[in-house]
Amino acid sequence: MWSRLSTYRVLTIALFLCLSLCRLSFAGSLYSLSNSWEHARERLTYLENYSNPYTFEILEKADIQPGWHCLDAGAGLGGITRWLAEKVGVEGSVDALDIEPHFLREIPDSNVNVLEQDLVTDDLSEATYDFIFARNVLMHIPEREQVIQKFVHALKPGGLLITEDSARLPLDASIPDLSKDSAMNTMMHSILTSLEQATNISFLSAYESPKYFVKTGLVNVTGSASAYFPASSTDMAHMLLNFKQLKPVFIQAGYDEAVYDRLVQTIEQNTAHWRGAQVATIGYKPAKTETANTVLYNLIH
Repeated sequence: MWSRLSTYRVLTIALFLCLSLCRLSFAGSLYSLSNSWEHARERLTYLENYSNPYTFEILEKADIQPGWHCLDAGAGLGGITRWLAEKVGVEGSVDALDIEPHFLREIPDSNVNVLEQDLVTDDLSEATYDFIFARNVLMHIPEREQVIQKFVHALKPGGLLITEDSARLPLDASIPDLSKDSAMNTMMHSILTSLEQATNISFLSAYESPKYFVKTGLVNVTGSASAYFPASSTDMAHMLLNFKQLKPVFIQAGYDEAVYDRLVQTIEQNTAHWRGAQVATIGYKPAKTETANTVLYNLIH
């Protein structure tokens, strides 16, 4: 019999896969949500509508200036790229980088350049960008410190780096109103740990980004996080598309197809409660005149 606990088990795995596998810009990792899927545009649109409010709140505080040269690493559907292109104007430029960039080629802005590159294996030009942004990218890359070093190498002196990744909350930070089922919270923790061990995904790596920022020489390093509780009809539509695209993955893993279809039907009829966080890290590359300030910052931190 398909138990309530079993439903939570599949739902928990799939939800975090859905959230995390949507915007990859590197090779060699699990990529079940390819942008070549027939409904990928619709899925990515739902994802951007869900994610962008927090991202834009962070970016507005970054005070992006006209004339800046920016890199959107792992640009996906291009929502952030378009926003940056408007901010920097015709005197600036935005490089939109992705390993599957076909959606990005549709952007009409003359100040947008599309780069089909792999962040792990391909190099970035030195001292090129005033601003670099990467969302839901580092959490998939075991070589995340190496990639951060590439970002810093590509920043101009005084340039700004912001990374944002999905992360799970520790069990002792669970919110009863989001899930009153303690067994579900316990299972979520164990399943995510197993998923991290079996793939390159890390749902805790975002909390390590400030350490790598400082280690690579960035200064004025800060961070913020936003916990989320998606439960609207739009969130459910996004979730259902992810489930439909991930169906072959779960069938291959041994799940019964009839049971899986019943699960999708259950999701269509019920609101699923789940939780997590988006974690952003912000840092600046020292200007050439800031050597003394950099030393002082490192001593303090």
